[in-house]
Amino acid sequence: MHDESIATFRASSHEADDSVVVVANGELDLVGAPRLLQAMPGEGSTPVVLDLGGVQFMDSSGLRSLLEARQSCIDAGRPFAIARPSVAVTRVLELVDLSGEFDVVDAPPTPTDGGAA
Repeated sequence: MHDESIATFRASSHEADDSVVVVANGELDLVGAPRLLQAMPGEGSTPVVLDLGGVQFMDSSGLRSLLEARQSCIDAGRPFAIARPSVAVTRVLELVDLSGEFDVVDAPPTPTDGGAA
């Protein structure tokens, strides 16, 4: 079942409306957490929005990765928000009384066209 977990989490990022959007899908667990952190943007000041609508499961490792992602953005002076937290994410955040620690937006910004004038 461990091999199945490797294939059950993906994270990707794209530029959108003056933000970097990181989209997470699958199980945010011990295997998925490092993948989420790898997908986070490096240096810069552009706001980061983490879309969690596709996260079907999250454990304490996933929670830790959310906290690390947020702290990394704070340390860099970047605004950070989560978008569309799934039921699984919301449940964990409420369980550990951290739901108020994250700025939450209803929907992530849409991708930019990349040069259309």
